[in-house]
Amino acid sequence: MKKFIIVVISLMLLVLCGCPSPEAGPTSNTSSPQPVTSIPEAPVRTLSPGVVASYDFGERAIMASIQEEIAGESYLFLGTYLEAEQNEYTLQILSLSEPEKPMEVGSLFLESPENNIFSITLSSTVLIVSTLNELWLVDVSIPEKPTLLSRMNYDFPMVWPVIIGDTAYCNTGTKHISAVDISDATQPKDLGFVYEESEGGILKSYGSFLYGLSKEGLHIYESSSRPLQEIGFYADPTGIEEEVTAGMDTEHREKLEKNRFMWVEAAGNYVYLACGFSGLRVIDVADPSQPKEVAHLDFNGTLDWLDISGSYAYVFNTSRELRKEKDVVEVLIVDISEPETPRVADSILLPENWDRYPVVTGDYIYYFFNIYGGRDTPTTFSMQIIDIHAGFASVTEDNSIETVNPVNRGSVWSAVERTLGSYDESNPVKDDLIKRGLVSLGKQRGHIDVEKILELVREEVYVIDEQGYLQFEPAYTPQ
Repeated sequence: MKKFIIVVISLMLLVLCGCPSPEAGPTSNTSSPQPVTSIPEAPVRTLSPGVVASYDFGERAIMASIQEEIAGESYLFLGTYLEAEQNEYTLQILSLSEPEKPMEVGSLFLESPENNIFSITLSSTVLIVSTLNELWLVDVSIPEKPTLLSRMNYDFPMVWPVIIGDTAYCNTGTKHISAVDISDATQPKDLGFVYEESEGGILKSYGSFLYGLSKEGLHIYESSSRPLQEIGFYADPTGIEEEVTAGMDTEHREKLEKNRFMWVEAAGNYVYLACGFSGLRVIDVADPSQPKEVAHLDFNGTLDWLDISGSYAYVFNTSRELRKEKDVVEVLIVDISEPETPRVADSILLPENWDRYPVVTGDYIYYFFNIYGGRDTPTTFSMQIIDIHAGFASVTEDNSIETVNPVNRGSVWSAVERTLGSYDESNPVKDDLIKRGLVSLGKQRGHIDVEKILELVREEVYVIDEQGYLQFEPAYTPQ
């Protein structure tokens, strides 16, 4: 039954997200845009995500995934697992020369039946595959013929490898950061522990700095020193809210605290943090010794992953309410072209039974999920391919391009956040939203009823103005 429901949801996404419709389309005072068969050259594409294709892996589960370029061509590198074949682990390489039609071009069987594949990292043309107790270094300079160069065995996990220069840094799961010299990938050298008392969380690198997460916050390390020196630290200033943890026993409260800092990505002078229930935080690290928060977006959900591509951050919301009530998760697309004033540009709902974090590249999101087969039918695995510009462009009477910017969950969410402003400011629309019970304010904004507000926009109660604020429709008289 669950398989049937998931299939139905997937089909609905293909229809609702990939094509314009009254529900996902125009504002209440315009007609629904129609797809056109002939579009003039270089149309302005709209941010309107939709599922455009899928790729099936059969019974092979996805354990780890990255997208990288080799000799100017884009590839997906996947660590896959086939339980039916006595725990067979394989490195699969898919060409993305046609982003909507991935094609497998190479593979390498990993003789590691007892090891789980944690993560994959690329250094030039050498792929570093992290398993439970091993590092595999694989030459992928010719993606069609991946070749094992070396493997290193450890008595502890070596996970989340990141590369700075000729050194790979890994969290060990034993409160240490370990390093490996990979200047000669055929004979890598273990450099031992370069930092102690690490919490074993996500590691990322940018420039010469390492960014690590613990349950306390964001740690910034200078990689040029041995041992590593922690030169900066940021802690979420909000703390654990009493209303969030009310009634929780000690075990669940500690688990919530530990999982607060879920993911980190860095770009330029900014670090972006997915902070679980406390939202997306933007940290200015221009001075890494004095990191400071410059922006915060609060969502009614649980953020546990993000990625950055171009001027957008893609944030994974696995809210319990979304999964329980609608059997879906949500990818929020946040415009970070101005890092200190981020805004939600759009969002897309996807099947709840995600298998691994998505891969984001250019205009596409590659989303992995499973279809549970039940007792007598094997579970199968698939990848949905989402074009964030899947909306149609329309042609006006003078044959010029008119972009279609539909009023949707993302645009409404952004308008509401902008309209709410600071906690102590008041305006008629903000007061009306509070009076209707559509938003709640407090130390953290824990509730925005986007669906109801979207419905009121279509009923011509509210309108989003040219500056992106929520206003009353001119013809509407507030009660």
